[in-house]
Amino acid sequence: MKLLWFAFFIVPLLSAGQKVRLNEYDKFIRQRRIELEPVVVHSAAKEKVSLSFSSLSSSFFVQLSGQGWGASTIDAGSQMIFLFSNDSVVTVGSVGLQTYEIGTEYNSYSHQYALRVRDIEALASHELVGLRKYNLKGYTDLKIGSDMAVKVRRLGSLFLHELKKADVLYALKRVELKNIDAHIGDSIAFFARLDGGRVIGPAGAENLVFSTHDRFSEHHLDVVIPAQDRPRFNHEPELMYGQKEVCISGILRLHNNMPQVVVHSQRQIRVTAPLSTEEAMLFIGDSITVEGLVYEDQPGMSSPGKRVLSVLSPLSEKKLVVEIDPEQTSMADYPANFFRNAAITVSGRLVMDQGQVKIAVDRPAQLTITKQPPVMPAVSGDREKPLPAADVVAQFPGGHKAWMEFLNNNLSCPKELEGGEKRTVVARFSVNEDGSLSHFSISRSGGRNFDQEVIRVLKMMPHWVPQMKNGKPVAVTFTQPVTFNGLDPLR
Repeated sequence: MKLLWFAFFIVPLLSAGQKVRLNEYDKFIRQRRIELEPVVVHSAAKEKVSLSFSSLSSSFFVQLSGQGWGASTIDAGSQMIFLFSNDSVVTVGSVGLQTYEIGTEYNSYSHQYALRVRDIEALASHELVGLRKYNLKGYTDLKIGSDMAVKVRRLGSLFLHELKKADVLYALKRVELKNIDAHIGDSIAFFARLDGGRVIGPAGAENLVFSTHDRFSEHHLDVVIPAQDRPRFNHEPELMYGQKEVCISGILRLHNNMPQVVVHSQRQIRVTAPLSTEEAMLFIGDSITVEGLVYEDQPGMSSPGKRVLSVLSPLSEKKLVVEIDPEQTSMADYPANFFRNAAITVSGRLVMDQGQVKIAVDRPAQLTITKQPPVMPAVSGDREKPLPAADVVAQFPGGHKAWMEFLNNNLSCPKELEGGEKRTVVARFSVNEDGSLSHFSISRSGGRNFDQEVIRVLKMMPHWVPQMKNGKPVAVTFTQPVTFNGLDPLR
């Protein structure tokens, strides 16, 4: 009887081990491959749907294959949603444009989606009850039976086990640019400053290419955002990331003997330096750091129990609302107007809430006072605007509003643009210690005629009020985007 029990016990273990199709290091591409045998999650007349997991280095995927249900064309980024019995969900995105095969009796397909570690952990620990698969026309839903759900959870657990065994679950390597030659084929994360970016490729399929710079090294690599992935970003990536300090993650590869990392979504790139409130508007939905001056500090009217700061950066008319939880941040005893006219940096997820751009602060580390306020605030018009006591930001005579009026009054569209067509030029110039202007350049071209028009008007500007640091004038560089839409330039 004991012998029979032992035989019965060992068979499931062996069959479970057979679900691992591949777990080995591929010497040709210098990366670890893991593939699991698929499990059936749905079976009916002329319908069959299977699910499997795979990985290449530290990139993880779920493969959905089938006949009948789900046979359709999906686009890059098309979603598939896993619904669990506890009402939680996991949402994954297609790795690219994927089609299906037309058969005589039924259509078939095999579609791949990208996974994150937390997605795998959810699939390995929760009971799957349904799938929603999006396609070019809409979506279709599939109910998963409890017996099939058990198979998926076991497969997820096996996948986690194999990833840990291969030491690739958290294999993202942080590297310095000077050491990149030793990491070709690896999944890496690195910090660098990007240039303004350039567009390469035929019309309608232009890839955006940034070059990186490391002040301590001559090494650099290209960061490529493919044309088909640009719509997946909140705004034009060159405006979001050009001339900024960033952290980038992805697989390092060689292209024409030049190391490069391809970035498919905003999840792979993060701005590390503090942004102005103007720049922050491009990053709604992202976790960022913003710096600015507090001009209002008051109790929350629409959010009882919260402390609300209104923040502006110099030369910006875009306001950021910082909503503080006094109890969670140990700020309950701070006096009224404690932050008013102080310079701060605040970190957190930027959201749009009831028409206001907000960051919620529930941890002390999210907010830092970088400069205490002067004794008295400076007053302009009907709104108090804070100015640091010994520092003055360079500005156009009359301020930001006067600058915008100057540009609108002097810029002309070089040629008529068709309805819906627009051209964006990003220009840079220096404001010197004496307020004179120099070093006019284009960091992003909108076309020769458009570039020339922007430079022409910028060179018409009068001397600026110079920037002051600790009471002394200093030179500073400004970046100004100009978008031509129809006959009128818009900023």
